[in-house]
Amino acid sequence: MAEKKPLGITTGQVGELSASDTIPAANVPAISLTAGVSGILPIANGGTNLSALGTSLQIIQVNAGGTALEYTTAPGGGDALTANPLSQFAATTSAQLAGVISDETGSGLLVFDTSPTLVTPVLGVAAATTLNKITVTTPATGATLTIVEGAVLTASATATVSNTNTGDITLAGTPDYITISGQVITRNAIDLTTDTTGDLAVVDGGTGSSTAAGARTNLGVDAAGDLLITAVPGSDHTASGATITLTANEAQAFGDICRIDSVGEATLADASAVGTSGAVVMCVDATIAADAAGTYLMLGIARDDTWAWTIDGLIYLTITGTTTNTLSQTAPTATGEMVQVVGKATHADRMFFNPSLVEVELA
Repeated sequence: MAEKKPLGITTGQVGELSASDTIPAANVPAISLTAGVSGILPIANGGTNLSALGTSLQIIQVNAGGTALEYTTAPGGGDALTANPLSQFAATTSAQLAGVISDETGSGLLVFDTSPTLVTPVLGVAAATTLNKITVTTPATGATLTIVEGAVLTASATATVSNTNTGDITLAGTPDYITISGQVITRNAIDLTTDTTGDLAVVDGGTGSSTAAGARTNLGVDAAGDLLITAVPGSDHTASGATITLTANEAQAFGDICRIDSVGEATLADASAVGTSGAVVMCVDATIAADAAGTYLMLGIARDDTWAWTIDGLIYLTITGTTTNTLSQTAPTATGEMVQVVGKATHADRMFFNPSLVEVELA
């Protein structure tokens, strides 16, 4: 029960109260809101006009008619917390995301950095850009690469284009024998005096030297223009002397002795009969395929490090007639065979090739 206090009337008679009487606040007992009241506090007096609590996670809202408050369950089933990821919300499309952002650029779908598909993008300034494994290095100030419709730009090796070029391109420098126009490369006349360097090799139709002496040595002639033959060719399977280019009748190898057949080809010779002897040349290429052109020695020194000649001994055409088996220091002996001297040994692995045109048929 609330504490009882005297009213302490300041005017009028004891036991009488009038509208002008004042009761000191200190003499008014406190009212217990737990047990000292009854009924429901209406909205007009600062209440809710609700007599009970709602269920867990419900909220208070104004009813549809706008006449009272009521409890309701919040949509979504709970609060959105900053500590939780966006997955606490419903799925969001790229367009919905763009709708709540005010400073985006471009349109379309949200892009992530692994293998995106971009539609007509405009790339801004980048420190370095890689396009399908091609690295584009940022220029110091700016640059433009333009490829016209239908054109194809192909670089099969490292290529560098310097300075500014428009239209036809002429390579800078003294050699001006190449002009590039559109997709066409034109070779102009080459000035052998100013546009070339070095010495044209003998195998390419030159002398291989810029001096007369060097040219003579490379071409195998002496100062008088006579044939110059080296007694010791520089390496295995080489020869020095007068040579000729012929077509091989069959596959041949270095050292094979040949005659000229009825169609003018070099064919393997053998001393077994008159019709198959008559050797005049030696194959001095490592190998020559059948029906291919090759080099043949007519007169000179040949070297093969597998030979084992008796020095100063004569060398004859054999009766074998097979590749790598046409030379011997033993002369044929049977009736009807041909004895033809084709050279003489100057060293165990070298011979002077000088086939005799005189042959002897054994009886």
